[in-house]
Amino acid sequence: MASHPWSEQDFIAGNPCLDFINTVGDTDKNRIRERLVDDQSLLTWARYSGMVGQGDRVQLSADALPRAISLREQLYSLFSGLARHTPTAGAWIQLRKELAEAVAHSELNTSDPASMRLEGADLCSRIALDALALLHSGQLHRLKECARCTWLFLDQSKAQRRRWCRTEACGNRARVERHYRKRSAREQD
Repeated sequence: MASHPWSEQDFIAGNPCLDFINTVGDTDKNRIRERLVDDQSLLTWARYSGMVGQGDRVQLSADALPRAISLREQLYSLFSGLARHTPTAGAWIQLRKELAEAVAHSELNTSDPASMRLEGADLCSRIALDALALLHSGQLHRLKECARCTWLFLDQSKAQRRRWCRTEACGNRARVERHYRKRSAREQD
Protein backbone atom coordinates (compact mmCIF):
# COMPACT_ATOMS: atom_id res chain seq x y z
CA MET A 1 0.00 0.00 0.00
CA ALA A 2 1.39 3.41 -0.98
CA SER A 3 1.93 6.18 1.54
CA HIS A 4 -0.69 8.89 1.67
CA PRO A 5 0.46 12.12 -0.03
CA TRP A 6 0.03 14.56 2.87
CA SER A 7 -1.14 18.05 1.95
CA GLU A 8 -2.61 21.13 3.61
CA GLN A 9 -6.07 19.55 3.26
CA ASP A 10 -5.03 16.96 5.85
CA PHE A 11 -4.23 19.63 8.45
CA ILE A 12 -7.53 21.41 9.09
CA ALA A 13 -8.00 20.81 12.80
CA GLY A 14 -6.22 23.85 14.20
CA ASN A 15 -4.11 21.64 16.48
CA PRO A 16 -1.41 19.03 15.73
CA CYS A 17 -2.88 16.44 18.11
CA LEU A 18 -6.27 16.71 16.39
CA ASP A 19 -4.62 16.56 12.98
CA PHE A 20 -2.97 13.34 14.15
CA ILE A 21 -6.37 11.94 15.15
CA ASN A 22 -7.53 12.81 11.64
CA THR A 23 -4.95 10.55 9.97
CA VAL A 24 -7.77 8.12 9.25
CA GLY A 25 -9.68 8.84 6.07
CA ASP A 26 -13.39 8.25 5.90
CA THR A 27 -16.46 9.62 4.20
CA ASP A 28 -18.88 8.67 6.94
CA LYS A 29 -18.61 7.76 10.61
CA ASN A 30 -16.38 4.71 10.02
CA ARG A 31 -12.67 5.06 10.70
CA ILE A 32 -11.56 2.54 8.09
CA ARG A 33 -9.15 4.14 5.60
CA GLU A 34 -5.77 3.99 7.31
CA ARG A 35 -3.31 6.65 6.17
CA LEU A 36 -0.47 5.64 8.49
CA VAL A 37 0.51 2.55 6.55
CA ASP A 38 4.22 2.37 7.38
CA ASP A 39 6.96 4.11 9.34
CA GLN A 40 7.67 6.45 6.43
CA SER A 41 4.06 7.70 6.29
CA LEU A 42 4.19 8.34 10.05
CA LEU A 43 7.46 10.22 9.76
CA THR A 44 6.26 12.21 6.75
CA TRP A 45 3.11 13.19 8.65
CA ALA A 46 5.22 14.22 11.66
CA ARG A 47 7.42 16.47 9.53
CA TYR A 48 4.50 18.00 7.63
CA SER A 49 2.62 18.69 10.88
CA GLY A 50 5.61 20.32 12.55
CA MET A 51 5.80 17.70 15.31
CA VAL A 52 9.27 16.94 13.99
CA GLY A 53 11.46 19.61 12.41
CA GLN A 54 12.63 19.15 8.83
CA GLY A 55 16.25 18.93 9.99
CA ASP A 56 15.61 16.69 13.01
CA ARG A 57 17.02 13.20 12.89
CA VAL A 58 14.34 10.83 14.11
CA GLN A 59 14.74 7.18 14.92
CA LEU A 60 11.46 5.29 15.07
CA SER A 61 11.37 2.27 17.36
CA ALA A 62 10.25 -1.10 16.04
CA ASP A 63 6.82 -0.60 17.61
CA ALA A 64 6.44 3.07 16.62
CA LEU A 65 3.66 2.57 14.07
CA PRO A 66 1.39 0.26 16.11
CA ARG A 67 2.00 2.42 19.19
CA ALA A 68 1.11 5.58 17.23
CA ILE A 69 -2.09 4.03 15.86
CA SER A 70 -3.09 2.84 19.33
CA LEU A 71 -2.41 6.31 20.76
CA ARG A 72 -4.40 7.91 17.94
CA GLU A 73 -7.45 5.77 18.66
CA GLN A 74 -7.19 6.46 22.41
CA LEU A 75 -7.04 10.18 21.64
CA TYR A 76 -9.98 9.88 19.26
CA SER A 77 -12.05 8.13 21.91
CA LEU A 78 -11.33 10.87 24.44
CA PHE A 79 -11.62 13.93 22.20
CA SER A 80 -14.66 12.74 20.22
CA GLY A 81 -16.42 12.19 23.54
CA LEU A 82 -15.43 15.68 24.63
CA ALA A 83 -16.68 17.11 21.31
CA ARG A 84 -20.06 15.43 21.85
CA HIS A 85 -20.07 16.47 25.52
CA THR A 86 -20.13 12.78 26.52
CA PRO A 87 -16.58 11.97 27.63
CA THR A 88 -16.01 8.49 28.96
CA ALA A 89 -13.90 7.62 31.96
CA GLY A 90 -12.59 4.59 30.06
CA ALA A 91 -11.07 6.78 27.37
CA TRP A 92 -9.23 8.83 29.99
CA ILE A 93 -8.01 5.77 31.89
CA GLN A 94 -6.54 4.29 28.69
CA LEU A 95 -4.77 7.51 27.81
CA ARG A 96 -3.41 8.29 31.28
CA LYS A 97 -0.60 5.75 31.05
CA GLU A 98 0.68 7.18 27.75
CA LEU A 99 0.47 10.73 29.13
CA ALA A 100 2.28 9.81 32.34
CA GLU A 101 5.06 8.14 30.38
CA ALA A 102 5.34 11.15 28.05
CA VAL A 103 5.63 13.58 30.97
CA ALA A 104 8.13 11.32 32.77
CA HIS A 105 10.43 11.31 29.73
CA SER A 106 9.95 14.93 28.69
CA GLU A 107 12.24 17.95 28.78
CA LEU A 108 11.19 21.45 29.80
CA ASN A 109 11.92 23.84 26.94
CA THR A 110 12.69 27.24 28.46
CA SER A 111 14.07 28.90 25.33
CA ASP A 112 11.05 31.23 25.27
CA PRO A 113 9.99 32.18 28.83
CA ALA A 114 6.62 33.35 27.51
CA SER A 115 5.78 29.87 26.24
CA MET A 116 7.68 27.28 28.26
CA ARG A 117 6.55 23.82 27.27
CA LEU A 118 7.30 20.16 27.71
CA GLU A 119 8.89 18.41 24.77
CA GLY A 120 8.79 14.68 24.25
CA ALA A 121 11.72 12.56 23.28
CA ASP A 122 9.86 10.37 20.80
CA LEU A 123 7.02 11.08 18.40
CA CYS A 124 4.24 9.44 20.44
CA SER A 125 5.37 11.37 23.51
CA ARG A 126 5.29 14.62 21.56
CA ILE A 127 1.75 13.89 20.39
CA ALA A 128 0.64 12.90 23.91
CA LEU A 129 2.13 16.10 25.35
CA ASP A 130 0.33 18.12 22.67
CA ALA A 131 -2.92 16.40 23.70
CA LEU A 132 -2.24 17.29 27.33
CA ALA A 133 -1.60 20.92 26.34
CA LEU A 134 -4.90 20.96 24.41
CA LEU A 135 -6.76 19.61 27.44
CA HIS A 136 -5.39 22.54 29.48
CA SER A 137 -5.68 25.17 26.75
CA GLY A 138 -9.15 26.52 27.44
CA GLN A 139 -10.04 25.70 23.81
CA LEU A 140 -12.19 22.60 24.37
CA HIS A 141 -15.39 24.63 24.02
CA ARG A 142 -14.37 25.03 20.35
CA LEU A 143 -13.82 21.28 19.82
CA LYS A 144 -16.17 19.73 17.27
CA GLU A 145 -16.50 16.58 15.21
CA CYS A 146 -17.45 16.87 11.55
CA ALA A 147 -21.15 16.22 11.01
CA ARG A 148 -20.33 13.75 8.24
CA CYS A 149 -17.02 12.04 9.11
CA THR A 150 -14.96 11.46 12.25
CA TRP A 151 -12.49 14.29 11.82
CA LEU A 152 -12.12 16.62 14.78
CA PHE A 153 -11.32 20.34 14.69
CA LEU A 154 -11.28 23.51 16.75
CA ASP A 155 -14.04 25.78 15.47
CA GLN A 156 -12.38 29.18 15.18
CA SER A 157 -15.32 30.78 13.36
CA LYS A 158 -16.82 33.86 14.95
CA ALA A 159 -20.33 32.38 15.19
CA GLN A 160 -19.08 28.92 16.28
CA ARG A 161 -21.25 27.27 13.61
CA ARG A 162 -18.72 25.28 11.62
CA ARG A 163 -20.16 21.82 10.90
CA TRP A 164 -17.74 20.26 8.44
CA CYS A 165 -14.10 19.31 8.51
CA ARG A 166 -13.85 20.90 5.07
CA THR A 167 -16.72 22.54 3.22
CA GLU A 168 -15.43 21.35 -0.15
CA ALA A 169 -15.33 17.74 1.05
CA CYS A 170 -17.91 16.70 3.64
CA GLY A 171 -19.98 19.87 3.31
CA ASN A 172 -20.31 19.41 -0.44
CA ARG A 173 -21.19 15.72 -0.10
CA ALA A 174 -23.92 16.61 2.39
CA ARG A 175 -25.37 19.21 0.00
CA VAL A 176 -25.34 16.72 -2.88
CA GLU A 177 -27.10 14.10 -0.74
CA ARG A 178 -29.70 16.64 0.39
CA HIS A 179 -30.34 17.65 -3.23
CA TYR A 180 -30.64 14.00 -4.29
CA ARG A 181 -33.12 13.23 -1.47
CA LYS A 182 -35.28 16.24 -2.39
CA ARG A 183 -35.24 15.30 -6.07
CA SER A 184 -36.11 11.67 -5.28
CA ALA A 185 -38.97 12.78 -3.03
CA ARG A 186 -40.39 15.02 -5.80
CA GLU A 187 -40.14 12.21 -8.34
CA GLN A 188 -42.03 9.85 -6.04
CA ASP A 189 -44.91 12.32 -5.62
